[in-house]
Amino acid sequence: MMRKGADVNQFNRNQKRTVINQPTKHSALIMPSLLAAPFDHLGKAIRDLEDAGAILFHYDVMDGHFVPNLSGSPHIIEDLQRTIRSRFDVHLMTSNPERVIPWFDLISVRSISIHAEASKNIQADFEAIRSQGKSAGVVINPPTPMTSLDSLFEHVDQVLIMTVFPGLGGQRLIKDALKKIEYCAQRRNALGLDFAIQVDGGVKEDTIRWVFDAGATEIVSGSAIFERPDPAEAYRHLNRLIGNEA
Repeated sequence: MMRKGADVNQFNRNQKRTVINQPTKHSALIMPSLLAAPFDHLGKAIRDLEDAGAILFHYDVMDGHFVPNLSGSPHIIEDLQRTIRSRFDVHLMTSNPERVIPWFDLISVRSISIHAEASKNIQADFEAIRSQGKSAGVVINPPTPMTSLDSLFEHVDQVLIMTVFPGLGGQRLIKDALKKIEYCAQRRNALGLDFAIQVDGGVKEDTIRWVFDAGATEIVSGSAIFERPDPAEAYRHLNRLIGNEA
């Protein structure tokens, strides 16, 4: 069975944690994306996936400015956390992340990630996130070179690589983005770090193995789960495709 602990890939905030024996294989956690979930019975949809083994859900926040869409009120999480066991990974697709970070100071939020393209002071934003006891992450869009994050690898808890252009669900995965995942994994290993490598966009039955083999450790999938007749079985199936027992 997959590990039930909710704090995945966290490390001591005051000192770097090195990897003494780097494993040749890795495991990955699948995060169902609530952007594709049925909002008329969201709580039940989450609980069904919890029963299938899900422990972390991806929650997109869009401001209609940084991306052409709107979603992600913190009040939804506030309502959900009363009746669910799992936690949330919050992805801020907003032009002013420093204003939005305090809204998600909620007990069920594990992590908050902000876009490198949007942050005016990324280290200050990381500090604001960690002051809430959350993991802090950086997100990179398809056109942004991976090397632009070289100076941040030692300061992040997760790196989220977008494999589609953010803002709309159901897009096809951009295959060139696989090189970014590989680069990120290589740099993490070379530096002896253990931040999570997250991937979001176009992850389905035929692409999940691509991102896993490239080095992803936390994989976001939305329509491939929630748009299936049996989302819980779809979640289990995706897990089996990357070698997780489900």
